[in-house]
Parts: sequence; structure tokens; C-alpha cells
Amino acid sequence: EEEERRYACWNVVPGSAKKLQRPDAKSPKAVKPPGGAGGEDDGDDDEFVLYRVVVMRKGADSYRNILRDKRYTVRPFKYDPAGDASEKDKKKSMDQQKANLFKSLVGWRNATFSDVFNAWLHIKAMRLFVEAVLRYGLPIDFQCVLIKPKRGVEKRLRDALSELYSKLSGDSSLADQLDAGETDLSGMGADFYPYVYLPVTLTETA
Repeated sequence: EEEERRYACWNVVPGSAKKLQRPDAKSPKAVKPPGGAGGEDDGDDDEFVLYRVVVMRKGADSYRNILRDKRYTVRPFKYDPAGDASEKDKKKSMDQQKANLFKSLVGWRNATFSDVFNAWLHIKAMRLFVEAVLRYGLPIDFQCVLIKPKRGVEKRLRDALSELYSKLSGDSSLADQLDAGETDLSGMGADFYPYVYLPVTLTETA
């Protein structure tokens, strides 16, 4: 009988509200049961906080209205043992399914990574060859080099390479000599260098 007279609800309040405040002194006493001050904090989200508050059933409507006036979100809650067990079983099944799918994905990645990586590097090499021929013409007289600079020295390396191969820039360097009111129609953009440059970005994975 005591449980039937009580009512539990969940209240979502902004994270800036450090504690869910009691209703003011003018509120019906039924909405302020002993031990219910502030409710129970059931979350650690920085943006929102979820509180569980138990009130007397006859004062539940008044309590909800007070919180809604404060722009708090209120949701009713009723414990269902069968539903709770079903949700736990469903969660356990989904966790197992997730683990199995992740294991399959890792296996597929390990089996295909080398082939995909080799194909990617072949595409890079073909693009480098084509762009070098288009820029420097025939007969073919250029060298491809893979450079891995240390962290923090990329700009110094870029400046050194630009100075070393500045004679190869030709008329394309005009893109850097435009006045403020002129438009660059060369198609080179700000990433133009006197040498052909293709980035190879690698990210370490577990």
C-alpha cells in the first residue's frame, strides 16, 4: 500500500544546476516527502543531469507542474522487473553481437590491408608520374623520393626544397606575384611548389 501511494519520476536538468532544488514553501506538502530533498543524481553528464525523485502520488501533478515551470524535463517512471530483465538480456545479446562483428571486421582488415595499401601506393606513383610528365615534359628526366621529416621541421624542409629547386618553378611562380586585386587563374593555388608534391598520410592503428 505504501508503494502504491508513492510516485517516482525522472527529472532532466541542465548540468549548470548543481542540485535539483526542492519546490518552494508554497507547494503542497505531498510533493516534499521526507528524505526526498534534492533527489538522487543518476548521471555524470556535463551538459545535463538526471535525477530520480520519489513523491507522494497525490502531489505528483503539482510537482511536475512546478518543475515544468522551471523548464525542467520530467518523465514518469515505474519499475518493471520483467521489463528490466528483458532489457538486460537484450543488452547482453547486443554486446555479444557487437563483439562478434568487431572481431570479424578486424579479421577482414588484417586480411585486406596489405592489398589495399599497395594499390593506394600504386595510384600515388601513377599520379606522380603523370603530373611530372605534364609539368616537365619529355624526355623523362626526374627522380621520385619519399621523405619522412621529423616532427616540427616540415616548414624548414619545405623552404630548403623550394630554394633547391626554385629554377624549376618557371612561369608558374607568377601565381605568387599577383597583386591583391588580381585573381589566380593558374589552377595551382597556394599549394604549388617547384617540384611535384604528393602527401602520404599514415595513421597508426591498434
